[in-house]
Amino acid sequence: MGVIVAEGLAITVLVLTGFRQAVLNAIPMDLKRAIGIGIGLFIAFIGLVNAGVVIKGTPVVTIAPNFRTWPLLIFGVGLVVTSALVARRIKGALLLGIIFTTAFATIVNEAKHLKIFTDGSAKIPHSWPGPNFHLLGHFSFDF
Repeated sequence: MGVIVAEGLAITVLVLTGFRQAVLNAIPMDLKRAIGIGIGLFIAFIGLVNAGVVIKGTPVVTIAPNFRTWPLLIFGVGLVVTSALVARRIKGALLLGIIFTTAFATIVNEAKHLKIFTDGSAKIPHSWPGPNFHLLGHFSFDF
């Protein structure tokens, strides 16, 4: 927690002195765009791995040999619906596509009793412990 507080204080000092804006102005626009594109491709790659389009654990990018699985069907339908919404320039198209794909995946999970997407489901634990306040007020820079 001390690192988070120190980071917040450092950012506050950088903003108040104007140094943050100077650093942002020093970075060329092409580099800013390249960073954004790289982050977007990384997130897209994670999505492709989770959908089963790309097989994880191989040193070379490998496309899944079997396209007859439910996760790939859900991915494909969600991609087509989201692309159609974006092409029609509907406001909130990405959010609507995410909501539709989530609802479709939930319906498939319940109808087929597949439970494919169990990693991201939130469940309330059986025993819910109360908050632990024993470190409240303790601040240290020790590493």
